Amino acid sequence: MKPKILFLLTFIMLLTSAFATDPWGDPVVLPGSMTVMAQVFINGIPASNNDVLAAIVEIAGTPELRGKATIQNINGVAGCLIQIFTETNGEIIHFKVWDESAQTIFNVSQTLNSEVNGSVGSYPDNMYQIFAGSNMIVDPWTAPSILTNSMTVLAQVGISGNPTESNDILAAFVNVNGQLELRGKQQISIVNGISGCLIQIFTETNGEQVQFKIWDYSEQEIISCTTTLLTEVQGMVGSWPNDLFPVFGGEIYTVENPILFPIGGIYQSPQFVAINCSTPDAQIYYTLNGTDPTPASNLYSTPLYFGLNSTTEVRARAYKNYWLPSDVSVQIYTITGTVSTPTFNPPGGVYNDSIDVVISCNLPGAVIHYTMDGSNPDENSPIFSVPIHLAQDTLIVIKAKAYKTDWNPSEIASATYDINVPLSDDCALPIIPCIVGIYPNPFIDSTSIKINLKEYPLNYCVDIYNIKGEKVQQFKGCQRGEFEIKWDGKDFQGNKLSSGIYLISLHTKTYSDIQKIILK
Repeated sequence: MKPKILFLLTFIMLLTSAFATDPWGDPVVLPGSMTVMAQVFINGIPASNNDVLAAIVEIAGTPELRGKATIQNINGVAGCLIQIFTETNGEIIHFKVWDESAQTIFNVSQTLNSEVNGSVGSYPDNMYQIFAGSNMIVDPWTAPSILTNSMTVLAQVGISGNPTESNDILAAFVNVNGQLELRGKQQISIVNGISGCLIQIFTETNGEQVQFKIWDYSEQEIISCTTTLLTEVQGMVGSWPNDLFPVFGGEIYTVENPILFPIGGIYQSPQFVAINCSTPDAQIYYTLNGTDPTPASNLYSTPLYFGLNSTTEVRARAYKNYWLPSDVSVQIYTITGTVSTPTFNPPGGVYNDSIDVVISCNLPGAVIHYTMDGSNPDENSPIFSVPIHLAQDTLIVIKAKAYKTDWNPSEIASATYDINVPLSDDCALPIIPCIVGIYPNPFIDSTSIKINLKEYPLNYCVDIYNIKGEKVQQFKGCQRGEFEIKWDGKDFQGNKLSSGIYLISLHTKTYSDIQKIILK
């Protein structure tokens, strides 16, 4: 015990013994004695100032007063340091309490064996408790310190994951110079199944740390709480019913985190998202706007539906009364879909003039791949970027398929173009890069492919495909104006190709053209 506190208690004992008014006289004074640091209750309520604790030993059937002390309230604890005279170990000491306000003596059922020069109990956490009258303590604390200002807290109160009962009490303390000072207390109420109270906490300074304790009436035990709170003069903490301030004592339980299924990600079809929590009786609240959920948010009951072309962030948290809430679980769902099928403009058909074919898709950001050799396009096929120029004497099938990251690719679109415009010997040169003509066509040994690339030099590539779509020959270079490429009807290895229809495909950076040729 701290010397300062011991001196104070001893001084109070001597002072109050000298002026106490009680039904007993002076105790028998013996050479030996013991001391007891006692906390005293009358009918379950802390004794009051000026009540008196008496210690009695029966000698040959006659009660003999061996000590008495006046009760004092120090930092919310009602008790006294009583000196009990004894010269023999093992004497049975009986206690009685004088209720000064009621002018009544209350008996105490418990007894204590004497121990010469012994000391029983210590302040403030291990005092010897004496119950006069009823031994059920209603409230182990006296009145709190009353200050000029205060704050209020609307609290939900639980012990080891369970609700407190209506006879339990919540107390608030502040550490002042190393000692806990009672600043407020309130009996628990049960409203709509929720255990809690509105407690007034006296304070005159912002930022004092409030500690809480719970009196468990049924167990007759003070329960410490890990919950703390900083004072705010005239402040109000907690609101009914969705934002009660949690004060939990005993063993603390935390709700398991919610699990969302399926997990977040990118999906090409609508999704139903279920949210579950493994903690029994937990309630799950969620938001879809990026804020953390509270009990005032949406209460989860049925799977959430997310349709096409949507991105949604789901935040979920699980709550259970008298438990700490779970962490927030977050998943993001992006629902895309299937890319729309590309379209051709102009559409496939028979044309008596050269045309420029534009392939489009109405989904922004979609990339169109196409083929002109009869094969089905994939992501390795050429990307459509500029109109496809179809000139004289062309019969071609263009196939197109649109792709977009995280989307299902489109269906394959197909269009067949038959261009029937014979080449005139005296026609003007075209103004765009193209295959001007192929002569002879059909051919046996060799043919000339006449190409026009405007007036400025252009990089070009001429690919030759068989009817299966296989590339059999290629010519590359950089030219300008009109020039000819000779082809002898042989493949890359110099082998003579078999008779049949072949496709001549011209590509530059900005234009393409294709025509058919027949090898006899």
